[in-house]
Order: sequence, then C-alpha cells, then structure tokens
Amino acid sequence: MSVLRFPDGELASYSPDGNQLVYVTKITESYPFKRYRGGYASDLIRFDLRDNTSERITENPAIDGKPAWVDNTIYFISDQGKDMRTNIWKYNTNTDATSQLTDFDDFDITYISAGQEDLVFEAGGNLYLMDLETEEYRQVDVTVISDLSPRSHARWM
Repeated sequence: MSVLRFPDGELASYSPDGNQLVYVTKITESYPFKRYRGGYASDLIRFDLRDNTSERITENPAIDGKPAWVDNTIYFISDQGKDMRTNIWKYNTNTDATSQLTDFDDFDITYISAGQEDLVFEAGGNLYLMDLETEEYRQVDVTVISDLSPRSHARWM
C-alpha cells in the first residue's frame, strides 16, 4: 500500500509520466459565494511522487481549481483576473509562467476536463471545446432528445 505524504488535497491530475500530480488544497469553487479572497482560497500544489516534495504553483489571493495536466502544461480555473470571473489559465511546468487563456466576463467557467489534444469546459450553461495547440475554442451544440419532451408527450395525449 502506498501512502501519499501530503496533507489534504483534492481534484488531482497526474503528470503525463505519472511521476507527479497537481492537486487543489481546498475545494472552494463550490462554496456558496463568488470572488472570495481570504484564508480558505484554494491553491494548486505540484507533488513529486518519487521524492515526496511539493511546490506551490499558484500563490495569489484568488480561487484556483480543477487542474488538468497535459504535456508540460497544467490548465486550471481561476478568478484572479481583473474582473474576478472564473476563467481558464495555464501554467507551464518548464518555465513556471502562468497566463490567462479565456476572458469570459459574463459567466464563470465552472468545469474543465482535458484530453490529449482538447480541453472541454462549461460556461453559462454552454459547452466549449478548446484546441490545445491553437488555444482557440468554439461552442459545442448539444441536442438532447428525451422521452419526456413536449413533442413526444403530445403524441400520446
């Protein structure tokens, strides 16, 4: 049995080689308040599983969360921008540079998930797909057909 040698952590994402992981210190993006600044704000920590060392990769008063590690980039959501909206940011593990990728000012991004070439995220009830090479994104049209839709229900009345 393996024991991870760090205190509390949640929402982890492994590095591509499986030797490191990035995790959130506290889940705060689901708290019932937005744009929180204070002691409960979450940060991202990179933990090396080989030598049990850790490094804080975000140090700001904002909420940082939901990391997704692809190649040498850790994608995450944060409300550290000027308008304090939760947007997608990236951290380069080679250069330690952090930059903002999206600039939604009307809705917060509440979910992200990454594959090898794309990132999917939700904002304002819409799904978006971001090409990780170009960092361009587009809205994904979703149609849900239900047995309980008004059209199918009307046939049986």
